[in-house]
Amino acid sequence: MISKKAQVSIVILVIGVFAVCSFTLISFLSSSSYLRNSFTGVFLISKMNSEIEKYFVNPELVHVSYNSQGQKILYSEKMQKDKRFFGKRKLLFSVQYVLG
Repeated sequence: MISKKAQVSIVILVIGVFAVCSFTLISFLSSSSYLRNSFTGVFLISKMNSEIEKYFVNPELVHVSYNSQGQKILYSEKMQKDKRFFGKRKLLFSVQYVLG
C-alpha cells in the first residue's frame, strides 16, 4: 500500500505541472497578440510606397492632404481599440511623406 507521504508529493507534483502548463499557454497567447501588431509598420510603409508611386504616375488617383505648414503630404496611420480603456483608440503606427 502507498503511504500518505507519497500521495502528497505526487499531488504537489501534478499541481506544479498544471501551473507550468497554464503559465506557458497564457504567455503564448499574449505574445501572439503582440506579434500581430508588430508588423503593422511594415504594411503601412509598403502601402505608402505604392501610394507615392501612384502619385508620381497620376496625381489625380491619390488623396493628398496638407500639413500645418501648408505642404502637400501623403499620410497613413493604423489605429487600434484599447480594450482596457473603454474602447479608446490608440495610434500604433503612422507614416507621413512630404510631396514637395
